[in-house]
Amino acid sequence: MFNHSWLTRFLALSMIGGSAVALCFLALTVHQKINEGAYDAVAVFVTIALLFLWSLYVGYRFIKGDAWAYRWVLGLFVTQIPIVAWGPVEMRWSTGFEIPVILNGVQEKLLYLTYHANIGFESGFVFGGSVEETALGINVFAFIASIVLFRARKRVLSTNGEHIEASAQ
Repeated sequence: MFNHSWLTRFLALSMIGGSAVALCFLALTVHQKINEGAYDAVAVFVTIALLFLWSLYVGYRFIKGDAWAYRWVLGLFVTQIPIVAWGPVEMRWSTGFEIPVILNGVQEKLLYLTYHANIGFESGFVFGGSVEETALGINVFAFIASIVLFRARKRVLSTNGEHIEASAQ
């Protein structure tokens, strides 16, 4: 069982809330794309919806105190850290909150740093397309969440209440 602090409970709630908002948005978008006959877009949306559905389920299990879900929540936050848009690849996703810090380059001639904050969700997975602007960055919120969750690994409790270390298997 995982013994939550207020901070880990907040992280679990942000994962649940962001995933729920994403699923509602995707459900509305998929319906529209089906009506338009864009079945390739529907396949992509369904795949992304499965990712958010898994995040919702794992966040729920984590807030209930499941030590198994702790590892999944940590892993999901770690995968939200990188933000990449380079050549034919763009990858970015988040649940709950996002504070991206991104170094952008327009055709490698001009570099500029951008940062902002998002509430809700973000998703962007493009492979094989053409990205006009190279961007490399990190999601600061996911980075801090990963550190907080990694440090909270000692909160995993045995059944009799004694503190034990959760191994990072």
